Amino acid sequence: MKKNNNNRNPWVINTEILSDSEIKNYFVDNGKYLLELQDNESYLIEGCRGSGKTMLMKYSELELLENFEETKILPIYISFSDSLKLDRYNSNDDSSKNEIFIRWSISKIIKELIATYTKKLGYEIDMNSSFERFFKSNSHKTIVNDLPTFINDLEIIKDEIDIKNISINYELLWDRTVDIAYFKQFINEFIEKHHISNIIFYFDEAAHTLFPYQQELFFTIFKKLKSNIIACKASVYPLITHYGNDFQQSQDAKKISVDKDDESENLMDFFQSFYNKRIHDDSRKEILENNLGDETFKTIVYSSSGNPRRFLNLIEKIRQDKKITKAKLTSIIREHSHNELWEYHTKLVQGNIDLRGYAEVGRKFIEEYIIPKLQDANKKPRDRKVRSFAIESEANDDFKKMLKTLEYSGIIDFKKQLQLREGNVGNYYTLNLSLCFSENILTINDIGRTDLNNATSLTANSPIIKKYTTKILELFSSNCPKCKARVDTNSHKFCPNCGNDLRGIENVFEKMLSHSIDSLKIQLIGDKIRERLKNKFHIIKDLMDAEDGEIMKIQAVGVKRLEYIRIAIKDYISG
Repeated sequence: MKKNNNNRNPWVINTEILSDSEIKNYFVDNGKYLLELQDNESYLIEGCRGSGKTMLMKYSELELLENFEETKILPIYISFSDSLKLDRYNSNDDSSKNEIFIRWSISKIIKELIATYTKKLGYEIDMNSSFERFFKSNSHKTIVNDLPTFINDLEIIKDEIDIKNISINYELLWDRTVDIAYFKQFINEFIEKHHISNIIFYFDEAAHTLFPYQQELFFTIFKKLKSNIIACKASVYPLITHYGNDFQQSQDAKKISVDKDDESENLMDFFQSFYNKRIHDDSRKEILENNLGDETFKTIVYSSSGNPRRFLNLIEKIRQDKKITKAKLTSIIREHSHNELWEYHTKLVQGNIDLRGYAEVGRKFIEEYIIPKLQDANKKPRDRKVRSFAIESEANDDFKKMLKTLEYSGIIDFKKQLQLREGNVGNYYTLNLSLCFSENILTINDIGRTDLNNATSLTANSPIIKKYTTKILELFSSNCPKCKARVDTNSHKFCPNCGNDLRGIENVFEKMLSHSIDSLKIQLIGDKIRERLKNKFHIIKDLMDAEDGEIMKIQAVGVKRLEYIRIAIKDYISG
């Protein structure tokens, strides 16, 4: 294993910050998923944020690149983390918005295809084959060089004038990046001409950062591209992924779930290996080794609920203090559950305004009802503790969607369907372990001694379900800006009272960009540098639109820190 510099922190939460060699060294191979990630089938890799989807894709890509000479399988990793930038185009013309997204997606794929084949593998592309026919031009180098600026210009389109200018300035790219079937023919010819056995596209962040209409278009591209020599693997998320009517999850792609059971028998083994692979590269490893006794390590693992990103967050806090007392550890767990866990749940609505009411009321339901119920249940003497609750399967759709937002952010975990005491079938859920610890519902010694069946249960007609459903519906009502009438903006595109267009009430992307840069969680950057950034760039938009050279004028901001800043912006706007 290569040695890192003295200030190295191997516990960074974002895989993009890790070098290729670190990804290979830190990857924990538990014998799952890699075969599926490297075969010629198309898969949806489903899991909550931080469950390891990007690490899995990047490791799989690197392994295939190393073995390309032998297998001739070409892996192409494509991140869609910049997709929210396309929200700058504020128009009611759906066809134009759709075409911009398709052009942007196809251009991203071509750009990464070229970069992988030429830069990562070091081969030359035969420009006299598919490129010539696809672009109807022999100016191949110009087209290749124009791709990055073409993609960037698509991301800053604001109106019809911008569209006209781009269509003129990039005529060849504009004309050739809108027909998916024609693009697939280009890929097939590229495979044949360059003696490739098959291509695997790894689409990361597509189903998380995209708006619903973009997600549906993406899965149309996904479906049309896949074949016996083109495999598509996309990371997806429970609840917020919109597949559209044309994409059938069971038929058009198989699904892999990478979320881990937070009380599984091999959970400790996984995280012990995860920890062992990184600790040697830590410049502060002595602090961790002194602080992480068996009991503390076990608490950290279970408090992460099986999620690697949460584990990394907790480890980072542990390594900040030379001595961790039991009281300090309790404080760290409480801070994690009350701040980071709930903050992530709240940020769910950033790119999904239609989920606002579900997310907000979901938090109230947990804090006002579920936590007190579980606390009371465990005050009674019992051999097996309770961390679960059950909801009748026939509960109304709004309440069930509220529960889905809680599942997405890891606040609760769906376990199974069982018969309720009342006789009907119910869905059984468990509460996040860090919340259980911080709210004195369980102790670390209760792990493995919890009882799923002895759960608080609610029938479909329960007053509690009616109460929180009513709260959801109330939050969906807003005032029309024109006539001030109350209207359900989740259901109506136009005001039923005056006919005012309500679709442009809130531009999600612009609203996020107006936030202070204090909102950014920039990895491996100190308070002094953050203050210098803030003095020059007040809001996120200022920082995002700035040229690299302008940001690097800030004292102590070099190429690496610039990369961390860019990654933090992507993370924030993607939720």
